[in-house]
Amino acid sequence: MPAADYHNYARKVETAARRVDLDATDAQREAGNARVGKAYVHGLELAIERPKGSVRTGTAADGTTWSRRMQAHYGRINRTVGRDGEAVDVFLGDHPKSQLVFVVSQLHADGNLDEHKCMLGYTCHPDAKAAYLAHYPDNWERTRLGEIRGMLMDEFKQWLVSDAPKKTPTRKRAHALADHPDPASAALVATLARELGFG
Repeated sequence: MPAADYHNYARKVETAARRVDLDATDAQREAGNARVGKAYVHGLELAIERPKGSVRTGTAADGTTWSRRMQAHYGRINRTVGRDGEAVDVFLGDHPKSQLVFVVSQLHADGNLDEHKCMLGYTCHPDAKAAYLAHYPDNWERTRLGEIRGMLMDEFKQWLVSDAPKKTPTRKRAHALADHPDPASAALVATLARELGFG
């Protein structure tokens, strides 16, 4: 889908989400054998693995099981490589036409970078942050949330092909940026949001 086809993004994303095999096992997903829904948003090929409303389950490091109902579509950005060696993870919100992207640095419990989660389809920092945190335990913000960096789509595409997805911010810097987003980034995002009628 060409990047200029943004008027059809919402319809095509929902069509892709309906193609996901909800009965696939975790082993099938890990092996890449589960059917995903593919959609092109802003020229990026997204593979939706967990549609909004579906239930994601797993096992924590201490052996306890957990489950979360997805508040947004979740998957990966194909043809990218993140810190974990796999395609970069993405949450896709209800406004896929938005040119704003929020990149979350998710931390390990020791404060080192785990991986990035990219929030597409959101129109402001608070909504993106709330959507991200809605998928994790109550103490996640205090222990695992690092920097949230707002950027425009073109900058985000450059970020994806750079070595930035593999860099490791320190915990102190990450939490400082989470609490006080970069002023230049915040101002740019706010200006664009107003121009697009989101602010």
